[in-house]
Amino acid sequence: MKKRLATVILFCCLAWLTGEDGTFALDTAGVLGERANTFWDARVRQDWGVLYEFLSPSERDQATKERFVSQSKAKAPFRYLSYHLGEVETAGDLGWVKTEFEAKAVKFDRLPSRRVSQWQVWQKSNAEWCPLADGRSELAPGLPPRLRPAAEEARLLKRADEFWEAREKQHWGVVYEYCDPGFRQRVPAEEFLQMKAMNLYLLHALEWAEVAGDRGRVRITYRYRSSDPGLAKLDPDEISVVEDWVKVDDEWYRSVPEPQ
Repeated sequence: MKKRLATVILFCCLAWLTGEDGTFALDTAGVLGERANTFWDARVRQDWGVLYEFLSPSERDQATKERFVSQSKAKAPFRYLSYHLGEVETAGDLGWVKTEFEAKAVKFDRLPSRRVSQWQVWQKSNAEWCPLADGRSELAPGLPPRLRPAAEEARLLKRADEFWEAREKQHWGVVYEYCDPGFRQRVPAEEFLQMKAMNLYLLHALEWAEVAGDRGRVRITYRYRSSDPGLAKLDPDEISVVEDWVKVDDEWYRSVPEPQ
């Protein structure tokens, strides 16, 4: 992981994915479309053995196929009745499939079925496309690249890169200026600069940005170690997080929530 990443919008700049005619991207979308069709067909047929193969490698490590099948038969919350797949888009190891389906809640069988239309997010792992589990929004943007504001996400990525570079250089005055105005009203600069950082930040990599109006999210993987001299010999840790940003007066700031 390089210390300074060029601000690359992974989901908007597809030139590195394709030839001049875009063939590779189209082929990738075709593979994902076929895989998604197999997945949804198995969902409707309740073929749990097939669905097990669509779990990510880490999810499969947590349960054997037999256990997954048994638990799914007994505890599946929904019964999927039908589906229709529409547009498919890919960008790197992420993909989006426009999905419409009809489902019923198993425990409330008397209630009418519900029709849902959504972009289902997929991720390629070990050369296989797997759907991201519900509630895993920290792993990918919810919409495909063409439905997101590329220029604004580029601005946000640039600000996030500068913010993290200042952290690594321990330029805390600069870090303070990147915090949202609400935080700076609550915490004066003098008080902020007297705070002792718990960690030393060593490297960072920006993975993606997602913008919706004046709110933004940035996924970052960074390496750090404790600032405690007694722990200096320990190997650095690495973690991936999604940070919230807010746009105020046409500028992006790191959103710092008020203490609960």
